[in-house]
Amino acid sequence: MKYQFLLMITMLIICLSCKKAVFEDDYQQSYRTWLSFRDNSRNQYQYTKVFSSWSGSKTEYTITVKNGAVIRQEYKGFIMNYDIHQQELKETWIETTDNINTHHPYETALTLDKVYIKAKNEWLKVNPDENHIYFETQNRGMISSCGFVPKGCQDDCFQGIRITDIRSISGS
Repeated sequence: MKYQFLLMITMLIICLSCKKAVFEDDYQQSYRTWLSFRDNSRNQYQYTKVFSSWSGSKTEYTITVKNGAVIRQEYKGFIMNYDIHQQELKETWIETTDNINTHHPYETALTLDKVYIKAKNEWLKVNPDENHIYFETQNRGMISSCGFVPKGCQDDCFQGIRITDIRSISGS
C-alpha cells in the first residue's frame, strides 16, 4: 500500500512536470524564433497588441522599436455603437520618444524582449490550480498570446498580452 501511494505521487509529479514542460518547450522555441527575428530585423520592428471586451469595446496599441528602444506608441480605443452594430473610434493618441509611457493609466510600452521576460517570469508562472494558462505562437512562431484567466472568472479576466502582428521596419 505504501509503495502504491509513492507510485501515485511520482506519477502525479511526472504528469504535472510534463504539462509545465510543454509550455517551457513552446516558450523556448518561440524565444529562439524571436531572437532570430530580432537579429534579422536589426532590432527594428513594430508590433500590435489588442484587448477586446465582451461588451464590444476594444483597445489597440502599436509599438515601434528602433535599435532596441521604444520610440513610438500609438493607441486606439473603440466602443461599440449598438445602434449600428459597429465599433467606433472613441480615443486615439500617439507618444514618441520624448513622451513614451506618459498616458496614465494606460499600458506601458514594452519591447518584445521585455514582453518575453514578463511572459516567462509572470504570466506563465501563476498557479495552474487557480488559473487557466495560455501561450500561443501564431506570429510566425513568435508570441501571439500569453497570459492567464483565474478559474471561475466570467468576464474580461485575461491577464497578459495578445499580439496580432509583428513586423520588421526599415531603419533610416
